[in-house]
Amino acid sequence: VITVIGYLNKSDYILKGSIVQNQLRPLVQIVFMAFTYFAVISSSGIDETKSHKVLLFLYKTLLFLAFIAIIQSLIYKVSGFDILPMRKDFVSETEGLSAVADNGFLRATAGVGEPKQLAKFLSIGFTFHLLCHDFLGYKNIKISHILVFLAAIFFTSSTTGYLICMIGFIFWLLKQSEKNIAFIIVAIVLFILVVPFVLKLPVITDKFDAARANDEIIGLENSDTAAVRWLLKEPVYSIFGVGLSNTVAYANEYAPSASLFINHYPYTLRRGVIYHIAETGIIGLIIQLIIFKKLYNKCRENSDTKFMFLFICIMYLFLTMESISQFQLVFLTMLSNCSGLLKKRG
Repeated sequence: VITVIGYLNKSDYILKGSIVQNQLRPLVQIVFMAFTYFAVISSSGIDETKSHKVLLFLYKTLLFLAFIAIIQSLIYKVSGFDILPMRKDFVSETEGLSAVADNGFLRATAGVGEPKQLAKFLSIGFTFHLLCHDFLGYKNIKISHILVFLAAIFFTSSTTGYLICMIGFIFWLLKQSEKNIAFIIVAIVLFILVVPFVLKLPVITDKFDAARANDEIIGLENSDTAAVRWLLKEPVYSIFGVGLSNTVAYANEYAPSASLFINHYPYTLRRGVIYHIAETGIIGLIIQLIIFKKLYNKCRENSDTKFMFLFICIMYLFLTMESISQFQLVFLTMLSNCSGLLKKRG
């Protein structure tokens, strides 16, 4: 209902695209959302053994993608040929786009999409092994797997990927602190020592400088910046939101001055908190948190599932849910399904 009302209220705001992005947008978005949560509900009915097998297959797939990413970047370094270029709307159907980082290495895609999107998946694989290696069938952490993931994420040159990995490592320290409180002290010391160093790295300072130059809120990308500024100016919309994919029609005038090109395109909001408040409102955010809480109740008794579940929730709400939100929701459901199996094994 909110999606339809939000659309009708701004139906004169036309997005660049076909009838699907305009006249049929409310229907398409509602159906898409229905399928998303149908997948979550259906996944919750899968037994723990099958869920475990699915997650094992997923982990091996992510590890395979990490290998492909490394090979792709090394081949480009030697030959200048990109075996898996990105496909972009502004590039012809027969050609792709290759992005090269400042270090001269190709920004790996592994055929997944943009380097940033690949980094998100690989960061989940990295953290999954770090927190749940026993669940994955490894008695101890396999350093070789960790190095493969880290090398692949390095080749994506994605600051988002680097940040997610750092958060994953912090969750590992928190998990270890349940057995030895000294890990909390280590985490605090590392935080004090590492954060100032990280903030001074060129890759970070360049991001900050670019954000200031582009009139963006530091730490947020252009669409999130526009949404936050709009909600701060018109907070009444934060109660129920304006409906799925309608944010651009309301937040367009608040877009950063250097990013006006994003107007008249469907907004891609990166952080779950901003997405839910803008499109489903605080009410929708609360409903999503209730879903998380119900799934978490089954995970909380096992250290592996508990910390991995919380990591994905933090990633979804505060780091990124763009392009991988459905993956994250189904992953959490499968993880919740496995808690009984882990309890038996423990």
